Amino acid sequence: MSKTSLSIFIAMLFSLTSMASDIVIHPRAQSHKDTRYLDLITLLRKAMDETTQTFGDYTLHAAKKVVSETKSIELLAAGTNILTVIWTSSSEEKESKLTPIRIPLRKGILGYRLILVTENTQEKLNDVESLDQLREFTVGQVKGWGDVAIYKHNQFTVATSPTYESLFQLVATDKITLFPRGINEVFNEYRAHKGRFPRIKIEEKLLLYYPWPYYFFVARENDRLAKRITSGLEKMIKNGSFDTIFNQFHQKAIEQARLSERQLFVLENPLLPARTPLQREELWLKLAVSPDGTPNESQEVTTE
Repeated sequence: MSKTSLSIFIAMLFSLTSMASDIVIHPRAQSHKDTRYLDLITLLRKAMDETTQTFGDYTLHAAKKVVSETKSIELLAAGTNILTVIWTSSSEEKESKLTPIRIPLRKGILGYRLILVTENTQEKLNDVESLDQLREFTVGQVKGWGDVAIYKHNQFTVATSPTYESLFQLVATDKITLFPRGINEVFNEYRAHKGRFPRIKIEEKLLLYYPWPYYFFVARENDRLAKRITSGLEKMIKNGSFDTIFNQFHQKAIEQARLSERQLFVLENPLLPARTPLQREELWLKLAVSPDGTPNESQEVTTE
């Protein structure tokens, strides 16, 4: 084969490789009532669409089975084809096992937590004025969620359950007293579950915050998909489509949350990775606090 023919062959091979069809398999929702990740699927699909000219076609669908967050990390780290992308909070441990796409998918608002409670608990919370008083209540979480370590680090008693759906029953029956939820989650979850659990309500006066970046992750060896998702998200940030999707899913909840009217408790996040892009202001939504947890001057804050 001549040098010219070889060069043409290599160029054609490179072109075919770069335009290969990427297979994107993401986690399946935990139940038919679980709408927590519709925004992330929309972002992921848009990021793939933005990069078809450079990377080629793709297929995107949910995994065949529901798996826990812990299991999804294990499957992705093992390089299986059951999942090719997941979304989760970040930590040094996760970033050592997987490749993080360091663009916070919800601009940091998942770190703002309202609380699902019952009226019985609300009456007791009305008298809470310090973090020590709040620590007298039991926080409910799913076993394996990263938040468990945060609440334990901040000296809360944490009760864990194996499934997401079971926590609504536990809080409705006062077996746990606090079920903190992201402001992007709590209103939809309340509407979806109040029929079955009429005793639950959204707590009226308190707000928790901890820095909580939430990223897409891919397997360490899947460099192509990492580059493609990163490229797509960066394009979306520049052309405004990232903010359009963010506002579509979250603006109403931000307004409903009445953050400035609530008593703020800032918690430490011992899991926050050193490479979290806190300096990129365009990636974060500054509400009651800065991304690093520094409260705004106008926000009532309780640290102890």
